[in-house]
Amino acid sequence: MRRPTDRSGHPDGADREAGFSLIELMTAMTLIGIVMASLTGFFTNALRTTNALSNSQTAVQLVSDSLERVRSLRGSSVATGRDSASVQAQWAAVPTGSPVAPYLDTMQPAWDATALLQAGKTAPLPTEPELPITLNDVPYTRTWYVGQCWQPPLGGECTTAQTSGSVLFYRVVTLITWRGTGCPANTCSQVAATLVNSASTDPVFNAKEAAQAPQVVNPGPQAGEVTVPFQLSLAAIGGAPPLIWSATNLPPGLTMSSDGNLVGTPTSAGTYTVVASATDGFGLVGSAAFTVAVAALPVIADPRTIATKVGTAATPFTPTVTGGTAPFTWAATDLPTGLTINAATGTITGTPTTVGTKTVTLTLTDTYGKTDTRAFTWIVATPPVLSNPGAKSSVAGTATTVTPAVTGGTAPFTWAATGLPAGLTVDAKTGTITGTPTTVGTKTVTLTVTDAYGWTDTATFTWAVTPALGVATPADQNTLTNTAATSVQIVASGGVAPYRYSATAVPSGVQYGQTPGLPPGLTLDPASGVISGKPTLAGEYVVRVTVTDAAGKTVYTQFVWAVGPYVKWPREDQTGALGSVFTVPASAVGGTKPYTWYATNLPDGVSYDPATGSVTGTLAAAGRYVVTFRVTDAKGYYEQLSLICTVTTSTGLQITSASAPTARSTRRGQADTFTLSASGATGLKTWSATGLPPGMSINSNAGVVSGIPTAAGTYTTKITVTDSSPTPKKSNWMFVWTVT
Repeated sequence: MRRPTDRSGHPDGADREAGFSLIELMTAMTLIGIVMASLTGFFTNALRTTNALSNSQTAVQLVSDSLERVRSLRGSSVATGRDSASVQAQWAAVPTGSPVAPYLDTMQPAWDATALLQAGKTAPLPTEPELPITLNDVPYTRTWYVGQCWQPPLGGECTTAQTSGSVLFYRVVTLITWRGTGCPANTCSQVAATLVNSASTDPVFNAKEAAQAPQVVNPGPQAGEVTVPFQLSLAAIGGAPPLIWSATNLPPGLTMSSDGNLVGTPTSAGTYTVVASATDGFGLVGSAAFTVAVAALPVIADPRTIATKVGTAATPFTPTVTGGTAPFTWAATDLPTGLTINAATGTITGTPTTVGTKTVTLTLTDTYGKTDTRAFTWIVATPPVLSNPGAKSSVAGTATTVTPAVTGGTAPFTWAATGLPAGLTVDAKTGTITGTPTTVGTKTVTLTVTDAYGWTDTATFTWAVTPALGVATPADQNTLTNTAATSVQIVASGGVAPYRYSATAVPSGVQYGQTPGLPPGLTLDPASGVISGKPTLAGEYVVRVTVTDAAGKTVYTQFVWAVGPYVKWPREDQTGALGSVFTVPASAVGGTKPYTWYATNLPDGVSYDPATGSVTGTLAAAGRYVVTFRVTDAKGYYEQLSLICTVTTSTGLQITSASAPTARSTRRGQADTFTLSASGATGLKTWSATGLPPGMSINSNAGVVSGIPTAAGTYTTKITVTDSSPTPKKSNWMFVWTVT
């Protein structure tokens, strides 16, 4: 008898599948989990792409419905109710990059001249966006633009150019927009346009009318990113089916299917102007051009090193990113204490509280989940603090040096200064101000120090430049001999007080008859600069006073001090040739003018002027003369001096100098004798004398002077010799004879 079998088909009834162990079951479940996790990203992107395709198809349908709405209107009525102000405001608000901008460039605004102000809001084709149309939970916004264009009579583009015979058309542009990821600024759009006959009556069907090419609905600007899948469905209005699609200038990695789907994964960043074409069953082609902006993968620009002052609010730092697709999400690690990052903008703000150096790492994630990181150095340091040097004072013409002090900051420092007195400069590396100020006055100086991080501090102070050491030159002085002089104050200024005064040597400027130095009897106070006293010796003195200030600078003044009256000229012996015109001018200083002059023992033929003292005449007798000059001032003070005047001759009569004394000294009561001789005489010579000391006489024939002087004294003796020529010639010889 056979054993019954179970459903497993095994004679023993054993279930072979029941042999899986618990471990094998868990392993299988783990593998299934891994596979499902890996498919999550795929399904997410697929779902995103599916949603985008669905939204785009919905927008295409709305565009198609919009064009049907336009066609339901009489051509001449598409602008009805659209007032001028509303139309112009609508067109002016269109940004440059809007997908409708290229259409507006091909037409002129059209409006209803009879419409009231603001009536455009309720026009059949309103001037303001219509309330959102919500389909599949996505709000869509529709905007209408109406313009005029002219088409040549033989066909062609409808433009703003009006030519002879051109036909007026209305062009209606409808724009559908909605929010969507992957579109520029997350705003997707579909745009389409149609031409409407401006005639007021409906057109009549013409069987001979040529077929029209399909109108490709322009999708507007598109956006994508390298390595991110891209999908766009295109649509066309009109045309005879079937429509075959193609495209040119596609971004690398994208392809166009024959049914109008643009798909793929972009591989190269850039902006591409894609021309999409639809060819209908009659072979007619309609095209639309739009841009596809493919962003590169996001890259954070290297901010290099950032330096911030401790305890001071940091200048907000926003990193620069190229590529990627907004919105971005930011994160940062190891920021200095007190700083934070804005996750939406990447801006780092705050007040750092701790000095130090940090290596900060920035991480950026774009809307497609693409990331980039960048590490850089952030330094927190103390800023420079410049000590104010306080008010400064310098002397014009005197070199000066000022070295400022700075604490904190990071070397090397750079220095600059404004408002420095003329002649001073600042060393850009050390900040030391040096130079010799040249202009007197007070300046407001601003000194600026900049450290290695560009942080600055300034100090403002005044800098006064006082005049250089100077001394006033007093007027020339005139003082009577042995009379107390009026005190003279030497006045110094500028420089650095106190001053010291001294009478110094006169290296130059001394003329004939002048004596360098203070007049005898006068003194100079070295502390006050006052000259005072009683001059004891007549003369004309050249006085130099040197002033020395506390800084060691010196300056001097020089002036003339006359003590008198004093005969300034003549003060030297004079000489002239026999028979020549003899002129000696006279001058005096000191005392009180006017002066009176007196002269004795002048050479024969010469006289003097009592008012001027000048001596003039023709020298008539050779010889030696002891002339006495005297000048007397208005108050009776006088000076007297004696000069020797010699009259020379080479052929005329003259007493020989070898025999005649220039001075003689004899003791009283002691015999004295000397013999005179003469040359150039004609015939006999006759001698005579005046002014001989008592007891002395001269032999008129022999010219012998002899005798015993009986009275002591000083005698001006004059010896005269004449010859016996028809016109007797004369020669005189004078000398001083002292008897003691």
